[in-house]
Amino acid sequence: MASPRRARIQEMIKENLGTLIDREIKDPRVGLVTITRVQVSPDISTADIFVSVYGSDEDREASLTGLKSAKGHLRSRLGRSLQTKNTPELKFHMDNSAEYGVHISKVLRKVNASDEAVNSDSAEEETDESH
Repeated sequence: MASPRRARIQEMIKENLGTLIDREIKDPRVGLVTITRVQVSPDISTADIFVSVYGSDEDREASLTGLKSAKGHLRSRLGRSLQTKNTPELKFHMDNSAEYGVHISKVLRKVNASDEAVNSDSAEEETDESH
């Protein structure tokens, strides 16, 4: 569990970076990016930024590449808004948890559909046997 200070810094980074990406990054590679999570190291020297990107796999890779190329600018701008002695190094990572959640939902729907089919078949057999 992050200390209250680290948790506060993580939230500030998430909010400020989201705004900076929306307003200042003009790189055409960077598409619809959402920061899903920020994890700051205990010494606040690095910040792992987890992002979700709407679009194809190529769009995701292009956006991640664009963010990585803009990380110096983003770190500089972020340093002005954070009230810390040092600004953490930014490391961007793709967060695939949303896609994984969709995949799990599809699998569960298939399982439920097959269970319903099995249950309806067994209910029909019981009805046929009782007549």
